[in-house]
Amino acid sequence: MAVAMVLVAARPVWLVLLTAAPVVGIGFGMYLSVDQALVTQVLPSATGRARSLGMISVASSAGQTVAPALAAPVVTYLGGFSTLYSCAAVIVLLGSASVWRIRSVP
Repeated sequence: MAVAMVLVAARPVWLVLLTAAPVVGIGFGMYLSVDQALVTQVLPSATGRARSLGMISVASSAGQTVAPALAAPVVTYLGGFSTLYSCAAVIVLLGSASVWRIRSVP
């Protein structure tokens, strides 16, 4: 995902975007499936799983709500969409580094 975002940041043309979009989509799909699998393994009890998964769903939706408010100043004042995609690539790399060593959940 980070490589695709860097490509879009470096060369924001239609063909690069058409190539990068499926890569980002597949990467995000993989992230979501692994995230859900890990989350269901660490929930405290079977009786409260539905409530916990509902709260996790709200938490993941909150990021989609806040992201436009954070992206607008980056696009407007800090260099445009190339800067935004570069920042996104850094965030993806930081997220990857934070879960790199997780192999299983006890």
